[in-house]
Amino acid sequence: MDKDATFFWDLTARHLAGTTTPEEEQLLAAWLQENPEQKQAFEEQRRLWQLSEKQPKNAFSPEEGWQEFLQRVQAEKQANAAETVSPAFPWMRVAAGLALLLVSVFLIRYFLFPPVQTVTLAATDAKRLFTLPDSSQVWLNKGSSLTYQSDFGEEDRPVTLQGEGYFEVQHNAHKPFLVTTSGTETQVLGTTFQVSTQDSAQVEVVLFTGKVAFRAKTGQKQEVTLAPGQKAVYSATTGQIETAFNQDQNELAWKEDRFQFQNTPLEQVALTLNAYYGVSITFEKPVLAQCHFTGSFRDAPALEEVLVVLTKSLQLSYNEVQPNVFRLSGEGCR
Repeated sequence: MDKDATFFWDLTARHLAGTTTPEEEQLLAAWLQENPEQKQAFEEQRRLWQLSEKQPKNAFSPEEGWQEFLQRVQAEKQANAAETVSPAFPWMRVAAGLALLLVSVFLIRYFLFPPVQTVTLAATDAKRLFTLPDSSQVWLNKGSSLTYQSDFGEEDRPVTLQGEGYFEVQHNAHKPFLVTTSGTETQVLGTTFQVSTQDSAQVEVVLFTGKVAFRAKTGQKQEVTLAPGQKAVYSATTGQIETAFNQDQNELAWKEDRFQFQNTPLEQVALTLNAYYGVSITFEKPVLAQCHFTGSFRDAPALEEVLVVLTKSLQLSYNEVQPNVFRLSGEGCR
């Protein structure tokens, strides 16, 4: 053949990249049959190329790749200046060129298709409002966190919640919004709702507007669809989902910093205050839990303020029996 070796190693590079014509493939095959050393070098370069194809995106370091690229360029310049490459082995020069090509492929893949990363939003010491890449908003209660991938919104909109969050989701019928917890999934298109995993034994979803599908990920994989004003509770113990109309006016007390009680049993009042302030309110006598209270509080009232109004209204008293533990006492409801 009148073609030199450099031509065929250039042809090899295009073969590995998949850009050769049928005629060029025939030329390359005939050239490889001429010399066992040429075929051996070809197989080695093909092995390196296949390894690059299997390389996971986030396993490649662009800094290391770039440094290797520069080192190989410098080595090639020195080799050319000293003319140390023997004409008997022209494939060595082209093999170095192929190595440079592999590094270039890595760099292109990394910057055109960057590795997917995990983004974490956390409300460590107080509730916080976050805006997601699709302009949806989420309020996270204190001690709660939300994670999503950096490719969020490209095909769908999955997030993972730990704790309690209130969501205002932007409508997009083609990209469902999915909230995942330890045992459930809540899928929406555009709506406002709350998901709570504060109790490790259950997950609760309360819907305010729109429509959501709430399903269990394990067991019978039960699924329910909620309408505004409904709530669903998943039990990790039974694996079942129960639905009901939401009767709690203070479901969003943690977010809005206000309480509204309308002839509410004192037992329920205590549960609301416990969740908001992180305390424990107990009763000296069981009968006191059945007393009813009507009143409202706004603008993040102090716990002492609420307890003073509560006990004076019902002619009761309270005292802190230990840090963050309060006991209500008295003769009964009046």
